[in-house]
Amino acid sequence: MIKEFESIAKKIQADFERTKNLPHQGVKGATREQIVAINFLNEYLPKKYSIGSGLITDAEGKFSKQQDLVIYDGFNFPILQNFDQSKVFFAEQVYAAIEVKSGLPYGEITDVMDKAASIGTLSRANVYQKYSTSEITETINGSPIFVFGFAYESQLLLNKIRDYIQKKVRKSASHWNISALVVLSDGEGKSGVITNLDPNEINMLKIMPSSDSPLATVRTRTQGEALFTFYLQLMQALKIAEITSFAPNYLAYAKTAGLGTIDVEVGKIGLEGTAMFNAVEIIRHAHLRSNKEVLDAYYYLNSLSEQTGIANAHYLNDAIFTIGDMPIGEPKPKDIWDSLNNYKKNVTTAIDNQRLEVFLNILRKVSLENTYISIVTLAKNT
Repeated sequence: MIKEFESIAKKIQADFERTKNLPHQGVKGATREQIVAINFLNEYLPKKYSIGSGLITDAEGKFSKQQDLVIYDGFNFPILQNFDQSKVFFAEQVYAAIEVKSGLPYGEITDVMDKAASIGTLSRANVYQKYSTSEITETINGSPIFVFGFAYESQLLLNKIRDYIQKKVRKSASHWNISALVVLSDGEGKSGVITNLDPNEINMLKIMPSSDSPLATVRTRTQGEALFTFYLQLMQALKIAEITSFAPNYLAYAKTAGLGTIDVEVGKIGLEGTAMFNAVEIIRHAHLRSNKEVLDAYYYLNSLSEQTGIANAHYLNDAIFTIGDMPIGEPKPKDIWDSLNNYKKNVTTAIDNQRLEVFLNILRKVSLENTYISIVTLAKNT
């Protein structure tokens, strides 16, 4: 396998040398990106991964900087915008990005870090959902997009590159977002990879970058070994990104793009159903809600019986509350209903306030114990 990568490295370097005769810098840079894509990635990445270049955007409307090479899922997800030389990708469909550099002076190192940092600001869909009283929203910030750097050569030594990056990381903790940076030939003609170490296991390479990760230089004897090390880290990152990625929330993207500005009408039945669902959720989680939220929700649920013509047990003098199968003598449902009506009219008495406080405590006990409260009517003696 190493011999195979030695051949790849020689082919890449030979094609790189040929590009030095190209007169236009833009064409030269694009050609060198394609050398990495065609001679290396297209040949050795699994076919399920697509390769392109362009911008990455998220459902909040944020964009990354232009990325030289983007490894993405082009089979399951569409590309947001598809132009000839540059595309716009959903953040959720991108697994990794690679910044390709012909040389690597300090300014170019900073450029790689800035482009990686722009990816680090993007949000990606996650499966966790949080519920609020008015809507169901999808929490963002799921799996990361891994970022790599590829340098054909650098006048700087590998250790100088590593130390420069580490200093910048200390000054700005959010600035480092790169899993590995391969340099095929440094100022002494040496090759290697600059990557992260696990702070708890100093000899363990770490694919997921973080501000507390010490950086290390992995020196290799040949360019093929450097390329092979880089390839293995890339493959590990792609597998992690793939299994932790989820589909984009297309409606969220549409809303960010302006679809949310059109007129939307919800029918009365739908609104009532949503309001009832929200009220039930508030009662179910009464121990997490304010007094006003709980009382308003309880009042709303029981007022529905008046609107629908269903008999309301709150009106009956002989009705009582039960928690599970355990009867509660006081307060009575009718007393609570009377006090709630006074509460809604803002004319509560001291007795009303006392009843409602006791009732709130009951609802919160039920919520905490994950049981249920019912109203039952006592059988009359005949």
